Amino acid sequence: MKTEEKREFVVKKIPFNTFKISLILSLSFFILKLLKYISWSWWVVLLPIWLPPAFMLMLFLCSLLGIALISFLVWLFQIK
Repeated sequence: MKTEEKREFVVKKIPFNTFKISLILSLSFFILKLLKYISWSWWVVLLPIWLPPAFMLMLFLCSLLGIALISFLVWLFQIK
């Protein structure tokens, strides 16, 4: 039971750490942009906010594609 509880805690903690790192990077880039220490475009400054959701969306779409491909192959070869 204790290993399962620890495993659940680690899985729940990963997205928060990712969000925290993205937030810290975005805030630091935002401050540097406002203070004119960097001359990056605004989409580059705010990119750390969009990377984790974009990565999750990419994983979701790849898994849907994989499920569709497997379903098609099962239908094509009539594997039962």
